[in-house]
Order: sequence, then C-alpha cells, then structure tokens
Amino acid sequence: MRAIEKLADEAQRNGNINFSADCHVIFISFIRKHLNDENLFDKTTIKQINQDLDRISIDDKPYTEDDLYDRLRERIIDWYLMNKTPIHHSLNSKLNC
Repeated sequence: MRAIEKLADEAQRNGNINFSADCHVIFISFIRKHLNDENLFDKTTIKQINQDLDRISIDDKPYTEDDLYDRLRERIIDWYLMNKTPIHHSLNSKLNC
C-alpha cells in the first residue's frame, strides 16, 4: 500500500517532477510482481492491473486522477485478503527515495 501511495503522491502533488528509476520504477515493479498472481486474480484483472501500472509509469505524463490509484489500492486489499502472509522486507540497495 505504501508503494501505491508514494506513486499517487508523486503524480498528484508533484506532477512526477521527482519520478525516478531508483524510486518510482522500483515501486511499480514491486506492485506488478506481487499483483500478477494467477492464483489470486483472473486474467482480466491481471490485464487491468498491468494497464494501470503501464499508465502511471509514464513519467512525463503524470496521471493525476484517482481512479487508477483507487483500483490498484483495491487490488492490493484483495491480494491481502486472499494472502495474509506478510511479504518479508528485504533491503533494496537500489531504492533511493
């Protein structure tokens, strides 16, 4: 949830002025990795997740409406409700936010 909040904040508050590969792209990859789970979501839902992530990945065209972020937040909540095993935190030395 923190990753999508950071992405939404950067786009909506900052217009992606600070969007970077060593921060925001890592968050998008993290979300994509965990939400693209065919054991939890059907192919249509996974396709929508990827389309939403692709759209918010465009650094020079910040997406400032709430709908994509809200939809991704809902999928994160769905993921949690179906998979309550915490994701072990591992330090990412490339993350610089």
